[in-house]
Amino acid sequence: MTRRLDSVRSAKSITVAGHLERICVNGRSQTLIGQGAQYSVYNIGDSRVLKVLNSLDEAIAFYRHREAEEENVVADGTQVRRTAIRSTPHILRLSARYAELSDALGCPRAEDAFGYTQKKVRPLSEVFKEATPEEMCRLIDGFIGCYLVCWRYGLFDYIMNFLNNNGLDDDGCVVLIDFGECALSTSVVSKAVLSPDWNAGFDADYSRAPPQPAWDFAA
Repeated sequence: MTRRLDSVRSAKSITVAGHLERICVNGRSQTLIGQGAQYSVYNIGDSRVLKVLNSLDEAIAFYRHREAEEENVVADGTQVRRTAIRSTPHILRLSARYAELSDALGCPRAEDAFGYTQKKVRPLSEVFKEATPEEMCRLIDGFIGCYLVCWRYGLFDYIMNFLNNNGLDDDGCVVLIDFGECALSTSVVSKAVLSPDWNAGFDADYSRAPPQPAWDFAA
């Protein structure tokens, strides 16, 4: 069921980066628990979160608190929001079709205006603070398994922010929770992964490449 989002704006409800601290979802007030350049994240109960696409102003505001050059701030905010609009609907359609991919992405479900709900998980940045060396090894193995599933369907998190883009769900599985900046083509992914210097080569090639066909993935 599609949720209706009613954002109640007031001077006290805006954070320093320009995101709403609370929104109204189906008549219930929900609290902001995280924010990035692309999405603001709200706790909606039932062990799930709602991710609401940021406006262009909000995306730019996010970078304004991290970068000094205004020209870079506007360009980065514009690009990262455009990437989310281009890639997220395709990823959500794939997730709805393939159960193993859905599990690897925290069981996301599409909402209106490019938003979606997802399992509420513990970011690996928090889990690693308490993990033993043996548990860390299991988490790394889980991370590898998660990404192998994503690669099979042509999804490649080229940001590779291991601690912040991934989390541990209630079943003890590592899932990719931030898929807003993923390549969408198995041909691009395979070329990058097989390259001796795969990460540097991928960043260079993908930054210049046009959007990949949404249907180019392995079933």
